[in-house]
Amino acid sequence: MTTHSKTVIGAAVTAASRATTGTITIPSGKGGILVAVEAQVFPVLTTVVNAGGLVELENDSVDWKPFEFYSNKVTCVTSGGAKLIPLRIKCHKPLPANSTVTVYYTPQNALSQKLSITLHWIEGAFSGRQTRSKAGIGDAVTATTAAKDHVSISIPAEKGGTVKAILAQVWGTLETVVCTGGLVALKNESARVSWEPTEFYTQGETCKTCGGVEGEEETVPADLDLPGNSTAKADYTPQDDQSQKLSLTLIYE
Repeated sequence: MTTHSKTVIGAAVTAASRATTGTITIPSGKGGILVAVEAQVFPVLTTVVNAGGLVELENDSVDWKPFEFYSNKVTCVTSGGAKLIPLRIKCHKPLPANSTVTVYYTPQNALSQKLSITLHWIEGAFSGRQTRSKAGIGDAVTATTAAKDHVSISIPAEKGGTVKAILAQVWGTLETVVCTGGLVALKNESARVSWEPTEFYTQGETCKTCGGVEGEEETVPADLDLPGNSTAKADYTPQDDQSQKLSLTLIYE
């Protein structure tokens, strides 16, 4: 088994809008099976603003859609530093030789930041079920009461499957001595087997006076029926009264 990896880093983006940030072309005779993707955001850190956002990957030779996820993030208050940790997502996708992967990036906030993407693959013929992923994010909530249907994720027709993992992250306005994070409750009314109860608490962030934090995507294992043309929804209850929104990514096959 021969492994390969190839990477690209895009030019800095400065707006909270979808941008093409790079392409990766697979060499002739070197195609195979994509087994992991790494995403890393390099920001010009701004106080009380979250760097990070939505990543989308498309392949011009084979249908990868949907294949999207939210990156890790970083933020600070007043002053401080934070470790930048790549997000690695394991997957199983066809990666033909001579194909080109295009990277799209939608930052959550308009601060200067670069996105790097690394593809890891093995040579060989693709077989089995393809990994797909679909993401969603809610509007900011500020009270410690349940926000019903805070996140809504629509699955395209003919592209359903089984959820194998859920990525969760809270995007808060970091405050001193106040915690982000809260309770997530997932549901999908079209599932052949009910998702309920599917509940968990997210990771959280806090600081005192000043400091910086790096927010890592939390991975929750799952085995949930996800029909095509269905909608997954999540209620979100913040643990503290702090402005924040929840992002979720469903990884399924």
